[in-house]
Amino acid sequence: MFWMKITGMYVRHGLKWLILGQIPEKTPAWQRTKLSSGELQLVQGTSVIRLRLNSAGRIQSMNKSVEGLLEYKAQISLYQKHFEILFPRKIRIEDFTANNRWLMVISEIQSPTGMETLDFIPPEDMKLLISNQ
Repeated sequence: MFWMKITGMYVRHGLKWLILGQIPEKTPAWQRTKLSSGELQLVQGTSVIRLRLNSAGRIQSMNKSVEGLLEYKAQISLYQKHFEILFPRKIRIEDFTANNRWLMVISEIQSPTGMETLDFIPPEDMKLLISNQ
């Protein structure tokens, strides 16, 4: 899958943030800096994510670089409301070559109903399983 190839191990953060249209209030693994351009910069090791937010504080554009080289860029051009919460309608992602493009159009948002959260408290005598796999 295109996204998996270009984002490697950080696919969970980048894709999740784009689908939600925002980054979490706290990102302990990433060092945050507000740039003079108004962009938000997140740094983790050699990875840098630069975000431009709209007036509502939602992601407008996002560029990810690794070791100073652009890996991909994304834009959210349109938002929709679901229960008074803004979610992206169109997300455009382009890799560093500009030859690979991905457009996600979210037409419907469904909220789960009737689900209960599960708590798992392991028994005190439960042993940790260590595996080499």
